[in-house]
Amino acid sequence: MSTLQHQHKDVLKDLEIIGLERDDLKTIVKTHGQLSERSEQTYQNIIAALLRLFLDQSPAGKPLSAFKSQASIVDAITARYRNVPDLSKRTLDDKFAAANRSLKNSN
Repeated sequence: MSTLQHQHKDVLKDLEIIGLERDDLKTIVKTHGQLSERSEQTYQNIIAALLRLFLDQSPAGKPLSAFKSQASIVDAITARYRNVPDLSKRTLDDKFAAANRSLKNSN
């Protein structure tokens, strides 16, 4: 077999694996349905903690990231992932607000 034929065979194997993984994920979603309330709160707290980390400063007063506000994080995500469903400005604003409330209520 030529190198090209080997590469083609490898690509076909990879595509088959990806298809199987996609099917496995669909099965998991169907089996487990929605997140539990505790799992959702955990994810929200993680999101809020990451937002705060991005917007925080070091003890020396230096920013920990290039982002100056939550709005700048939303703008960066929507610009970079404009073709990804569910990453619209409105969705991110809603999810970030819920995450911030969740972390605030956990303290």
